[in-house]
Amino acid sequence: MKKIIILLLAILLINNVFAAELSTQLKRTNPGIAGTKPAELIFDVVNIDTEHKLTAFLLCRSPDDAVVSSSLGAASGSGAQYISERFTMDTAPFQKSISLTVNSDTAGDRRTGCIIKYIPFKETTKTEGNVTTTSKQYLKLNGDYISETELKDDYYRELRLDKTVPFVKSMSNPACPEGKGTTCTANDVIDLGAAGSIPTWAIIVGVVLIVLLVAYLLGKTSRS
Repeated sequence: MKKIIILLLAILLINNVFAAELSTQLKRTNPGIAGTKPAELIFDVVNIDTEHKLTAFLLCRSPDDAVVSSSLGAASGSGAQYISERFTMDTAPFQKSISLTVNSDTAGDRRTGCIIKYIPFKETTKTEGNVTTTSKQYLKLNGDYISETELKDDYYRELRLDKTVPFVKSMSNPACPEGKGTTCTANDVIDLGAAGSIPTWAIIVGVVLIVLLVAYLLGKTSRS
């Protein structure tokens, strides 16, 4: 009896592991300017389940000092609690890019508080006479399939997008430094605008050198 129970538990665990798999990878962090420019997190979300499609949505419970204002590739909206529209992912290998836009009035590293809630499903087709209908069967964690009318929020799996996004006080073009393009903190952020601009003294020196060069060439031409 004990061996049977262990075997049943092992089968249940296998079903839980292979029922559905969702993978996320942070591709890029674009820092924001507090009260002025939103920050952006860009994720790659991949369904690696070869047998099931996925239906999913984003749920963000942001703290008071940061608000998720949109999620490109999923939906758009705003609020301290952000819920995107549901989106569907095909069977593996299927990849979707999601960009979270975050606003904050204060500088520092801000948490997005976002998770992806998802559940795998398969589609079944039934033909009666000349009419063909397609229905979805959703897969619970225990391996049972249920219809759409039986689908509850508790049946969704959760995958945390547990990342922070940096905000600075005042920069013209904030960015993560080279080598930290995926993620960085507010202390790491550099100003590409300032780094790419030419100092005033350098412009003055350049103009003086050009004037001297032109004068030299004109004098040399007149002497010849």
